[in-house]
Amino acid sequence: MAYVTDTSADVGAAYVAKIRGVDLLVHECYFPDDRADRAAKTGHSHITPVLEVAKQAGVKRLVLVHFDPRSIADDPVGLAAARTIFPNTVLGEDRMELEF
Repeated sequence: MAYVTDTSADVGAAYVAKIRGVDLLVHECYFPDDRADRAAKTGHSHITPVLEVAKQAGVKRLVLVHFDPRSIADDPVGLAAARTIFPNTVLGEDRMELEF
């Protein structure tokens, strides 16, 4: 299991090698792709780079966490579209329990 938060996702980042092949990746995903500029300014991630990291690292499951608290959307990052890139992706929830 790996937990990655408060970072800009990048397939070239050093941490990608360290998470290679984990059963469960919990990764921050603060913004949807249409807020990529804001992600870059604040040092947070947006959805597509997170999915690319998960895919590149060959992780089995991806749980997205640490969303923009100002978002009132039920799906703050675009989960349906995300699953076309990395199908085994879910949104994390408070008190969520995961088996791995």
